[in-house]
Amino acid sequence: MITEMENIDYEDYANSFTPLMITCYWNLDGYAEMLLKRGASVDYQNIYGRTALSYACSSGAYNCAK
Repeated sequence: MITEMENIDYEDYANSFTPLMITCYWNLDGYAEMLLKRGASVDYQNIYGRTALSYACSSGAYNCAK
């Protein structure tokens, strides 16, 4: 569970994926919406220069891309 004290834009050290990127890639739109309501950054770019939106579009997760 994510609390207000945690960094909502935490990135893993291997690929710098944020929770929003992962949920958008896997089309978990309910979780993506929750992360956005808690302030997750839609503009964050990982080490590959990709955002959550680019992962949503490339994986066909169009509900997350809305």
